[in-house]
Amino acid sequence: MSESSLKYQTQICRLCLALTNTSFSLIATNEASGMLEALTSLRILPSDEISTVMCLKCSLNLKLAFKIQQNMLKAEQRFHQQIPLVAKKECDFIENTKSEILEQTPQELIKSDHTCDICGKENPSSLMLNKHKYNVHQTVECPKCLKKITRPSFKRHILRHNDADLLQIPKRVFAKVDYVPPQPKEELQEYVCDVCGKSKPTSATLKKHKRNAHVFKECPICKKKVTQTGFKRHLEAHEKRVVRAAQKAEQELAKKQEYTCDICGKKVFSKDGYRRHKYNVHLTGECPICKKKISKINLKRHIERHNDPLIVCELCGLSFKQHDLRIHHYNVHQNRSYKCEFCDKVFKTRMSKSDHENRHHLGEANFVCDTCGKKFYKSDNLRKHIKSTHLKMRPHICEFCKVGFSSKFALKTHRRQHTNEKPFKCEFCAEGFRQNVSLKSHLKSQHDVEEELICECKECGKKFASNAALISHGRIHR
Repeated sequence: MSESSLKYQTQICRLCLALTNTSFSLIATNEASGMLEALTSLRILPSDEISTVMCLKCSLNLKLAFKIQQNMLKAEQRFHQQIPLVAKKECDFIENTKSEILEQTPQELIKSDHTCDICGKENPSSLMLNKHKYNVHQTVECPKCLKKITRPSFKRHILRHNDADLLQIPKRVFAKVDYVPPQPKEELQEYVCDVCGKSKPTSATLKKHKRNAHVFKECPICKKKVTQTGFKRHLEAHEKRVVRAAQKAEQELAKKQEYTCDICGKKVFSKDGYRRHKYNVHLTGECPICKKKISKINLKRHIERHNDPLIVCELCGLSFKQHDLRIHHYNVHQNRSYKCEFCDKVFKTRMSKSDHENRHHLGEANFVCDTCGKKFYKSDNLRKHIKSTHLKMRPHICEFCKVGFSSKFALKTHRRQHTNEKPFKCEFCAEGFRQNVSLKSHLKSQHDVEEELICECKECGKKFASNAALISHGRIHR
């Protein structure tokens, strides 16, 4: 799938009906729609009024399924071209072997007898025969009336005596006896309701009948008196009416606030959303310098910023472009401070303070990857994770060896292998290194210089020299 078909907004996946923040268009390119039609005969059209996007997981599964299908078709084609005679010989050998085995098998092994030796009933298996003998021909003697009762009817027989203590019968009283023919039904003791005249077999069932049929409750909504049996169902009916009324009101409200794009026909349910859709989708252009897609209203100013001259900061001497210089002054030289509400750390921007609180105190990682479930504190980190890990995007290309990298920092570090640049110098022997980690290892092994461990992990107590190392270590505890 191309990067142009990748979108970051909450939509419904057409293939699995799941809500996703990362979606791919099924109609932007012929690749996705062609694979889907080849696999399922489904054709996605631009005129469809329903969703025309799929989530990242369905995108990867679609590619895998299409690849498996093509491999199977190629294998089938090679099979018919190269070994048709071998396949026919194998089938003939299997059929001949099957017929020989059936001819040599005795009939008494094919069909075995599972007939009860007491009543003559035929059973399909030995397991069913044992179950039949246990349930029908094994009886227990009632300790009260001394009748022999079959096992399935024993509990019901004891209930007729209205004595719950008789149910605590140990299993050892069950004994094998001869077949007992069905006994005539004994007369049941009746418990008659004094309100409606209905009869029940036990006193417990009579109490339950009176409680459910003749005890009334008052509905707190409509003040009607309802029996206890139908009280729950009556409240559910009220709840369904409220839900239906709310759904109807929401549908009517959505129809009134519906905005339809006159270019692509997409329906948006707010005026601001309609305006953003116009600017972001239909009024965009590509920057010829950095290839970014910018809304046309900002494209001209964006191109001018590439050509802006560098301006030196009068306070610190660093050079910036005009737009970046304003940001630099705001973040570095203005006396602004934002203190963390949980610790004594102070930050220069409100955003850095909020990021610190979410990461170290609140733990609110609200941005979740749809594919692997990994959580992030920022939406930008989630986008970078999807592009580098799942989409395998490597947009930063080395001009020397044409190898791609996921970030500018990784490309900058790799480029030093070609230029032999060594910006990290040892203060004792002046030896240079390409990476800071190599310099630290050199100081520790050659000059016995160890960094002060000032950052301690709250989970395991391990200490680190920098906050970045502590954050990297903290991933193993998630």
